[in-house]
Amino acid sequence: MNINNNNRGNALFLILIAVALFAALSYAITQSGRGGGNVSKETAQLNVSQVVQQMGSYRDAIQRMKLINGCSDTQISFASSDWGHTAYNNSNSPTDETCHLFSNAGGGFTVAQLPDVLGTDIIFQGTAYVENVGTTVYGPDTDSTELLMIIYNVSYDHCLAFNQLMQLSSPEPEEDVLVAGIYEDEFAGNFINNQLFGPTYSGATNIDGMPAACVEAVVPGYANNYMIYYSLIER
Repeated sequence: MNINNNNRGNALFLILIAVALFAALSYAITQSGRGGGNVSKETAQLNVSQVVQQMGSYRDAIQRMKLINGCSDTQISFASSDWGHTAYNNSNSPTDETCHLFSNAGGGFTVAQLPDVLGTDIIFQGTAYVENVGTTVYGPDTDSTELLMIIYNVSYDHCLAFNQLMQLSSPEPEEDVLVAGIYEDEFAGNFINNQLFGPTYSGATNIDGMPAACVEAVVPGYANNYMIYYSLIER
């Protein structure tokens, strides 16, 4: 019996196992850094369904605040001490918080209830309008600007699942050219018409007239990312 040969064989076997484990670990780390990519179709559909349900609850609450509390579009507030910043403070909003989405006196929600299954990069903003949703007016007219909830840096799988759930005729995410403010302009009562979701100005053709959809956002100075928009108020 050749003990040396056996030892060399065992050593080679252990090296091969180590290489395989290292490759598997590297693959897992790579996938974990892709914003939740490569989820199963069923998981993506379930996650998206939960988020859409939450978004719908916000939309319904805002409509109730408008009908029952008499809130105007410019009085809606997303302010809350839970944000850790004051960017959503709306001086137009009543001090009794009856127009605050994240207050028991208003919408009855908390910031902690924001859907984070698709990611935590969420903004409420009034700087964009969606082509052929509500009143589409090109130029400085802010009456056509939607009040939007936006989730950015979502995975491709969730983006595709969202478009499928919204029943887009062509659910494959398309590129949409936007400006940097899409990430930065928290809604504080002022509507600004400087963004467009839709086919004009090199936008996505498959979202024309869609109050909610997912696009591949092309923003100067930022890497392309998949972005969901949802109209809370169509104007």
